[in-house]
Amino acid sequence: MNKKQTLKTTLKREFFDAIYRGEKTEEYRDLSDFWMSRLLVKEADGSYSFEKFREYDTIVFRNGYNPDSPTMEVEWKGTRILEYLDEPKDAFERYGFVIDLGKVLKIENYKP
Repeated sequence: MNKKQTLKTTLKREFFDAIYRGEKTEEYRDLSDFWMSRLLVKEADGSYSFEKFREYDTIVFRNGYNPDSPTMEVEWKGTRILEYLDEPKDAFERYGFVIDLGKVLKIENYKP
């Protein structure tokens, strides 16, 4: 049996609430070294393939850093790269990750 793959990250309360209510179905992340290491497949030469995404089953969002902070486990639907056309063509910020979210599977320590 394969072990379930889960990505864990923090999230501001307003976005946490919107995901819980089903209003937010995408999460955006910078195209940074940190997020590339978590969302892209690393090639044998150490580079990242922008066409091969790591696979997860779920993503766990935490609203805060305390052990009793609200947490929510959400179905992972996939990852893609988005081009922000309002940014200059040579800007690092022109591209970013989009994580497509499914249904909320579990929630703890949360009071809407």
